[in-house]
Amino acid sequence: MNLIATILALLLSSPSTGLAGEDCDTAIAIQPGSSIFNTSNHADGTLPVEGNCVYMGEMSRDIWMSYTPDVDGLITLSTCAPGSFDTSIMVYSNLQCDCDALTYLACNGDTENDPSCQVYHSEVDFIATAGIEYLFRIGGYSVDEGGPGMATLSIEPQENPCDCPADTNLDTQVNADDILAVLANWGQPGGTGDLDFDCTVGVLDMLLVISEWGQCATSYVLNNTFELPEPPVVVTDGIFAIWWAPQFDHTDDAPIMFEQFNAVRDDCLLNLGMRDPPNPESCFFYNIYVHHGANDDFPEGWVNGQGTDSNGMPFLTLPAGLNTDPANTFHEGFHIFQYQASSPGFAYAGDSQWYIESSAQWYAASNMPGDVNAFIEAAAITANPQLALWHSFSNEAPGDPTDWYYQVRQYGMHTLLYYLEKEAGVDPAIITNGFYTGTELSPQAYLSQQIGAEAFRTKFADWAGRNTGGLDYLTPEQVERAIAEAKWVGDPENAHPYIAEINDVDIVDQWTFEPCIDSPPVDPDCQAPRGWAYNVIRINNSQAAQYTMSIEGDANGTEGAASRFMGRIVVMGEDGPVYSSIDMTDALNGSGTVNVTATQSEVYLVIVSVPDHFSSYQRYGYRVTIEREAPTP
Repeated sequence: MNLIATILALLLSSPSTGLAGEDCDTAIAIQPGSSIFNTSNHADGTLPVEGNCVYMGEMSRDIWMSYTPDVDGLITLSTCAPGSFDTSIMVYSNLQCDCDALTYLACNGDTENDPSCQVYHSEVDFIATAGIEYLFRIGGYSVDEGGPGMATLSIEPQENPCDCPADTNLDTQVNADDILAVLANWGQPGGTGDLDFDCTVGVLDMLLVISEWGQCATSYVLNNTFELPEPPVVVTDGIFAIWWAPQFDHTDDAPIMFEQFNAVRDDCLLNLGMRDPPNPESCFFYNIYVHHGANDDFPEGWVNGQGTDSNGMPFLTLPAGLNTDPANTFHEGFHIFQYQASSPGFAYAGDSQWYIESSAQWYAASNMPGDVNAFIEAAAITANPQLALWHSFSNEAPGDPTDWYYQVRQYGMHTLLYYLEKEAGVDPAIITNGFYTGTELSPQAYLSQQIGAEAFRTKFADWAGRNTGGLDYLTPEQVERAIAEAKWVGDPENAHPYIAEINDVDIVDQWTFEPCIDSPPVDPDCQAPRGWAYNVIRINNSQAAQYTMSIEGDANGTEGAASRFMGRIVVMGEDGPVYSSIDMTDALNGSGTVNVTATQSEVYLVIVSVPDHFSSYQRYGYRVTIEREAPTP
């Protein structure tokens, strides 16, 4: 459609027939060149803002346009138009020939400033395949923002190095599996099996499989959006491109990095149920930048981690020195394959944020189980066991300290995931496949569902007991290193390993304890356990004795969620820890008895809060009674 036709389509649309471009079904067909539009009368769309582009805003008063190229090539769409509004762009492919089943491809909020354009405009690039319909959704950054604008489309014809249309399952092979996919979808209006994109699965698609039989010839395109005064050095292998500034030399590092990142990719895709980042799907390399801070011309503020470039593609920045450190490359490499997580419940926010970092830290530790530094945050868990499983540096109760002990907890919770895998026999795929199931459940609720509610509670309580027994599922060197780390960087005023500590001689007949009596619902000074957390009571023992310990839990937490408790008893002596369980008669009440000798100098009661509620920072109260008498023969 040329410019005049586009204008006529906009002018002739009316409320009775629906505005042209109001949604995918009424998308305005455009061709290379400039197409003017006006979103003033458009309503806000209902589709979410997908992707990880920054400055996307509200996508208000969005308008839809479509383009089906007749050649493969690099498509660029820009909203540069002096005097226009602050725009954002989203791009979809319509592989299913169904507006209710679009595939998100790319996005852009703000591109590099251009004085010939409005203050904030958008531009997006992607590799396109001939015959596929692409949908462009253009909206305003702020609420109700819209107005006149212009979309400029261009395509640079070039062979699509990723084009292998007969590969229905994206395994880079055209084989019998692809024939079966065509047969399984025979007669369907598009979707899997519609290899020629004519919105019908049939004979032509079967002929295409036969003609393309064998290995796909797949390669990727370099896509660096960070310009330097001198071109950076780049080397490639697989889906990865490693970049560095020309005044430095990381030639010897590159093979090490490729080996590490390719190994992580193989493991994540083949064994752990995860997916590639969007880069190779869009025919781009995944960029890894080795930077030197202020000593090179890469953007200021780069640290160690994953970001998203102006084309909506993720990339990784690694400080020189950490770029070949396996502990770092395992952790950051795992993040690469979390990027396209499809599960809303696993978002990097709120009560699920902890899991993104904990699982990456678990992955590094699992691949380096004997490394002395694999669990340096473990002491943050034993120092404050009362904090919720999902506590993190941006998900905390009002008034919680911002000390190291509290801020690194989401990293230290990898001890639980490590324990589940290595000690409790949980399949590691359960720890990872939740990212891509589309579940609304939080990671903690998903683990409970997959492992089994009672089994998960039991394993969590066992982990709490083993933590209290000296983290004995780790090596002595790892425990020593974790304790040293806490002493170096933690504030001892913010460590609360025991809710109470007593001497055995102070227990006359019986001793009772209830935490935080008359404390307000939100009280940072109250150390009663939150959800999926625990308290420890320490008894300094000097004589042979029999201890009977009882737990009576409150029916509800401070915000009304139903309580549930378990308990463990840990006895420490010269031969190490001895573990036993509190026998729970129901969800709230239980008791247990142990006999100890005079040489067993420490006795611990571990009160474990494991409600069926998997969010909030509410506390779960209880009462404890401990009786001490002469040991039974």
